Amino acid sequence: MSVSHLFEDFGGITEPQPAPVEEAVGNEDEMLESFEQGYKAGWDDAINAKSEEHANMSAELERKLQDLSFTYHEAREAIVADMAPTIEKAIMTVLPELARQAIGALAVEQLNEIVRECSETPVVLSAAPDAFQPVIDVMPETPQFPVEVVRDESLGEGQIRFEFAERERLLDMSEVLDTVAEALKAFTHETRKEAQNG
Repeated sequence: MSVSHLFEDFGGITEPQPAPVEEAVGNEDEMLESFEQGYKAGWDDAINAKSEEHANMSAELERKLQDLSFTYHEAREAIVADMAPTIEKAIMTVLPELARQAIGALAVEQLNEIVRECSETPVVLSAAPDAFQPVIDVMPETPQFPVEVVRDESLGEGQIRFEFAERERLLDMSEVLDTVAEALKAFTHETRKEAQNG
């Protein structure tokens, strides 16, 4: 007796046929193209992300440099503004002494210039009482040109007058000091104003 009636009949099903070779090649080309497109898209995304990151870093660096520059200028202005009065006081304390010490050398320099212009002309060098000794100290004992150094009570502090060939030239150290003092005051004023205005 047969048991075939107990089992389901699958007689209408045939063995699957392999896909045609052309279709496999077509699928492989499509897959390769799809892979290439995906790879290119990923590469483009990476380049764009890197460019954006670089742009952000550049902008951040520029901002930080501007902040540093601003901070540096603020600090510099504040320091200069705070120190300006001290510098002014120090210079105006030291400068008169330096001028007094330098007045003799300046007188000799002027004298040499006059002698170059008028070589045989006698020169009378009149010095204020405070300038007389510094001038005498730097004058050669036996000058190579005719010069007479005299003390002149009528001259103001730090003044020396040269008289030669019916001409006159005045060296006025107090005027130089006043010019320096005015320049320092203007500098101090401008520095304070810049520091206040930021």
